[in-house]
Amino acid sequence: MLQNDQRLWVEKYRPLNFTDASGMIHENIIPMLNGLASSDDFPHVLLYGPSGSGKRTLTKSLLYGLYNSNAVHKIKSEQKEYKISSTSSTTCSCTVFSSNFHLEVTPSDADNYDHVIVSKLIKEVASSAQLDSRQ
Repeated sequence: MLQNDQRLWVEKYRPLNFTDASGMIHENIIPMLNGLASSDDFPHVLLYGPSGSGKRTLTKSLLYGLYNSNAVHKIKSEQKEYKISSTSSTTCSCTVFSSNFHLEVTPSDADNYDHVIVSKLIKEVASSAQLDSRQ
């Protein structure tokens, strides 16, 4: 784990919530996501776009808005390896970044096996016990 003064510049100065991010990125999307974060009915959200467009910043701000916890920003990195099929010994791997509140993965790093990674991660998360952190 890097010390605070050894973090990447981008991470050191990344906005941590919607208030910090307003005026910097996606001024039309921030009010909508902020409204979703404060509502009781939150849908599934998929953010997409080119590299550097602010997806990670929006995600972290949204999670902070939902859970109001600095634990959102405590992220661990883990290299995961998945078998392509039960009959094959071929495996694919990817790096998964996670906090107690989310998973972040770039399945395209595994070339043609991106669908395997996504389906295995969904099964893994769906089979784990769900915690209600709003109580």
